[in-house]
Amino acid sequence: MKQTRINYFFWILSAIFTAGYFYIVYQFSVNIPMDDDLPSLQNFLVRFVQADDIREKVSLLLENGNGHRLLFMRSIVLFVYMVCGKLNYSICIFIVNLLLFGTGVLLYKMIRNKNMNGLWVFLTVLLLFNGQNLGNSIVAQFGLTNIGSIFITFLSIYLLLLNHRPAFIGGLLLSLTAIYSNGNGMLMIPPVIACFCIQKRTKDMICFGIISITAAIFYFYGLDTSRLGGDIWSHLPELAANFFIFIGCNLWIPSVKFVSLFTGIVCSAIYVWGIFNKVYERNLFCYACLTFLFITAIAVAAGNEPVLGGESTAPWRYRIYGSLFLILTAFLLINNAKAFRVKKLIYLLPVLALFFCILSTAYCYRKGERRLELKKVSAYRWIHEGKRLGTRYPQAEPELIFYLKETEQMGLYTMPRYTLAEYKSAVYCRDENKQFLPDGILYAVEAVKEKEEFLLVEGWAYLQSETMRMESEDIYLYLVNEEKQLVCRPYFERRFDIIDDTGKADCGFFAVIDKTEIPHGTYRLEIGLKSRLKLKRPVFCVSTGRVFNL
Repeated sequence: MKQTRINYFFWILSAIFTAGYFYIVYQFSVNIPMDDDLPSLQNFLVRFVQADDIREKVSLLLENGNGHRLLFMRSIVLFVYMVCGKLNYSICIFIVNLLLFGTGVLLYKMIRNKNMNGLWVFLTVLLLFNGQNLGNSIVAQFGLTNIGSIFITFLSIYLLLLNHRPAFIGGLLLSLTAIYSNGNGMLMIPPVIACFCIQKRTKDMICFGIISITAAIFYFYGLDTSRLGGDIWSHLPELAANFFIFIGCNLWIPSVKFVSLFTGIVCSAIYVWGIFNKVYERNLFCYACLTFLFITAIAVAAGNEPVLGGESTAPWRYRIYGSLFLILTAFLLINNAKAFRVKKLIYLLPVLALFFCILSTAYCYRKGERRLELKKVSAYRWIHEGKRLGTRYPQAEPELIFYLKETEQMGLYTMPRYTLAEYKSAVYCRDENKQFLPDGILYAVEAVKEKEEFLLVEGWAYLQSETMRMESEDIYLYLVNEEKQLVCRPYFERRFDIIDDTGKADCGFFAVIDKTEIPHGTYRLEIGLKSRLKLKRPVFCVSTGRVFNL
C-alpha cells in the first residue's frame, strides 16, 4: 500500500512537469519563422505546391537540404498545410513535441520493475523534458528534426524486435522513414541486425539488411560526401574527446568542459559493463537503442572539428541525444546493478535530475524569451518594412525575402500581426550601479516616433572594446531627470549591418514605451549595457543627448 501511494505521488509529479513543459512550448512557439526555418521549410512548400507531377513532388520530399534529407520535417509541414490550409509553425512545433512525449512512452516500455514505475517515469520526465531540450523544441529548426527522427527510430526498433509479422513490416517501413529523415536513422542498422542474430531470426535479418542498406546507399546519391572522409587517424585523441563530450552534452558547461567529458566516460563505462554482464539478453530493446545512440556519437564526433571541448561538439540540436544517454544508462544501472537495490540510492537519481531540470529550465526560459522577442520584432519589421527577418545568415536574406513573399502571395502563410500594445516594454524605477563610458560605447538612436499613446525608440549600441564586449549583454534604456530614473528594457534585434558577427550582432534595440505610464516631466535618454552573466559588473552607460517632454 505504501509503495502504491509513492507511485501515485511520482505519477502526479510527472504529470505536473510534463504539463509545465508543454505550457512553455505553447508560450514560445509563435507562428513566426526564424533562422533556418525559411530555407528548409517555406522554400520547400512553395516549390512543392508549384510542382506539376507526383514524381517531382516525391523528389522534393527526398532532396538534399543542408547536407541531409529531411523527409520527416517536410512531411510535418505538408500535413499541417493540408489540415490547416496554411503553414503554421506553432502547430508544427507542437506536433513534434508530442513525438517527444511518444519517445517517453517507448522508454516506459523498458521499465522492468513495475512496483516502482512511478519513480522511473518521474526520472524519465525530468531528463526528457528539461530546459536543455527546451532550447530545441520551441523553434522549427534542425533540433526538431532530431526529436522526430529519434522517435521514429526508437519506434522502428521496438516494432522490429517484437517478432510479429505485422510489427516487422511496420518497423521496416518506419526504418526507411528514419533513414531519410535525418541521416542518423541509418545508424540503427547495425544494432538491429545484431539483435536479429541474438533472436536467431535469420530471414528477418537478411530481409531487413538488404532493404535498409540499399536505402542507405541511395541516401548518399547526389549528396556532397567530400566532408565525410579526411585524415581522422591523426586526430584520434581529439575525436575520442569529442565522442565523450557528445555523450555528455546535456551537461555542457562551456567554461567547465570536463563535466561533459566525465559524463560521457561514465555512460560509456556503464554501457561496456552491461555488455560484459550480458545485460542485453534481459532488455534487448534498451540495448539496441543505446547502441544506436553510441554509433551516432561516433559519427557526430568524427564529423565535427576535432578540437577538445570546441563548441562544435555540443550544439543545442544534439542535447536530446545527451538526455537519452542519461536515461538509458540510468535504466541499466537501476535494473541490473546490485548497489541500486537499495531504495535510498535509487531515490537519489530523481533528486539530482530534479535539480538539473530546474536549473536548465530557468536558464533556457530566458533564452526562449529572447527568441520570442526576436521573432516578434522580425514580424514587425516584415509587415512595416519588408526586411530584417531575424536570420543568423544575412547573406541569404534576399532569397529568404523572395520565398516569404511567395508564400504570402500564394496564400500558404500569413505573418502574424501584433498591436503596439503587445510590444510594450516594461518601465520601472530602479537605482543602478552605472559607469559612464562616453567614448567606450558606440551607439545610434535611429528613430524616435510617436504612435497613438506610444513612444517608439529604435537604434543600436555595443561596447567598442573587444575585451569588454560580451555576447550575453542586455541593452537598457534609461529615462532620467532630477527626481527619478526610469528603466526600460527594449526588445533586441540582430543588426548584421552594424556588426558582421553572429555572436555579437544582437546589438539592436526596439522599445515601445507607453506614455501614459510615465509621470509628466522632462527626461534625458541614456543607453546602458548590462551583462547577464557577470552580475556584479556595473552597467556601462552613455548619454545620448536626447530629451523628451512627456
